[in-house]
Amino acid sequence: MKQQVGFIYLRDPVPQKEACFSFFMILCLFLTASCTSLSGQNKGYGKTEPTTSVTPIPTETVQPTKNPSLTPMEGEMRAKTPVEQNTNQPPGFKIKVLYDNYPHRKGLKTDWGFAALVEYKEEKILFDTGASGSLLLTNMKEMGIDPQDLDKVVLSHAHGDHIGGLQAILNSGGRPVVYLLPSFSTSYKAGLRKTVKVVEVKPEQKLFERIYTTGEIHGPPPEQALILDTTHGLVVITGCAHPGVVTVVSWAKNHFREIPTLVLGGFHLFDRSEAHLRWVLDEFQRLGVERVAPCHCSGVRTREMFAREYGGRYLEVGAGRVIEIER
Repeated sequence: MKQQVGFIYLRDPVPQKEACFSFFMILCLFLTASCTSLSGQNKGYGKTEPTTSVTPIPTETVQPTKNPSLTPMEGEMRAKTPVEQNTNQPPGFKIKVLYDNYPHRKGLKTDWGFAALVEYKEEKILFDTGASGSLLLTNMKEMGIDPQDLDKVVLSHAHGDHIGGLQAILNSGGRPVVYLLPSFSTSYKAGLRKTVKVVEVKPEQKLFERIYTTGEIHGPPPEQALILDTTHGLVVITGCAHPGVVTVVSWAKNHFREIPTLVLGGFHLFDRSEAHLRWVLDEFQRLGVERVAPCHCSGVRTREMFAREYGGRYLEVGAGRVIEIER
């Protein structure tokens, strides 16, 4: 299933084994129809194979509110030229949520933590690794991702629910370059350097063409976010946003001088008051954030309030969600 939200595409890919089964059933139906036309008999093919898996969270039906003004101050931002909608050309960036405590796609396991794969051209960058290595590898396999194909791993911060799955990737033969904060412990960095190349990030460090890290933003704890520089503005991917999600988005906008078109990831608002959530929403509108996709530590009430406020510009995200973004 493919849903277009402006220049963003939401996909629910069919698992490979289900795709094979579907092809088999279509073939059977075709052969049955052919036989029936000759013999007048119906063999009764076409039953759907039952599946047992995680049930996606039901999405609340909301009415879009009045869009906040998204026009930046004159001369404040770099101009962005919209691209024509061309469904024949695949979007430039693909974000696959591999690990989250909110479910989305059947067949994937959920757990407290976060991991998302960013694919752009030939590059594969894993942002965070969740808490459980075995669960991460299970979900990666379900989504057809080989740990040995990873080029880079970016760790947002040093909490176990974001770095716990890294060792399983290394044990599986993956040898990505690991980008982490200078504030990570000396012993942790030394241990990783025995197996892979480790890079201590700097502000606005380029990871690949049009993909950056914010570098270390003071917490506590300190954290970094991933930045995709698309034709339509910035995509900001947060792990937990411990420094404050408004702080992280403000930092990205001020340093890259572009409109944040999408903020996705953990907002760390699960324990905050409704008044604070209202303040965050107001700040997002002031910053011109066009679309939001809160997950992981954002909290149910946060997701409900953002869904009501953003309406059709709210993206439901959980384990298995695939988002494609035009260049």
